[in-house]
Amino acid sequence: MVNYGANIQSLRAARNITQKNLAEILGISRAALAHYESNRREPDLTTLCKIADFFDISIDYILDRTQNEKINTNINIPLLSTTTSIEKNNIDYDKNNIEKYIELPTNIKADFAFRIKEDTMIWAGIHPGDIALAKINLPPSHGKIVVCKDINTNHFSLKYYITKNEKVLLETANPACKDRELKPAENIFGCVVFIIKHPPSVQAYRNLMFEKNLDDINWQKVKEKSASYGLNSRKLYTLINLADKIRTLEDNDTSDFDYDGGK
Repeated sequence: MVNYGANIQSLRAARNITQKNLAEILGISRAALAHYESNRREPDLTTLCKIADFFDISIDYILDRTQNEKINTNINIPLLSTTTSIEKNNIDYDKNNIEKYIELPTNIKADFAFRIKEDTMIWAGIHPGDIALAKINLPPSHGKIVVCKDINTNHFSLKYYITKNEKVLLETANPACKDRELKPAENIFGCVVFIIKHPPSVQAYRNLMFEKNLDDINWQKVKEKSASYGLNSRKLYTLINLADKIRTLEDNDTSDFDYDGGK
């Protein structure tokens, strides 16, 4: 008896793909794939070709006509476009949420991937366009980079997981981005295990350098102006804090006082 069902099932398990997701890749129902894997129904030639192409093996191997074939044991993980339902050891998504599958060697233990769309971690060398690989069942601990949901979009977001004074903080690696406290009901999707870098274009590099040079020039002017008034960095910082307090008082003042005298 041809045990094609067991062969399909072992190929799927070796590549870390659920029955649901393989069925979506093949364009068949999950029930149909379950029938194939249990030998209750034979796959047609078109489906056999799709299975063989996806797993990079021959149809003969699926049909038990040869055993002398090198099996690709690399795993496939989904490159997800938006946040989705992720629980321990399980990712619930549909094909519309998968950009493609990424093939990884078995030594990289990751469950899903996504393209980074924000600049929260640029000072840690992680930039928009890079691809983050994450593991679901790694418990977050102090100092790890975790995957959470951006509070303004439906995209994945990277933050440092920091424990401090019995609280959990989500810290960025970009001074322009705000850190925040982890909310009790908020979901941590997993921990980052690897980053696939996206090389920036020369124009992106030049734009970054232009902004940096302009910023450096502006700060140099601030330093020179402060020095002309005999202000060092500490005194300037004190003045800025004082100005901010005055501005806050003005914003909170709802009186209609007439500065020319009287009310």
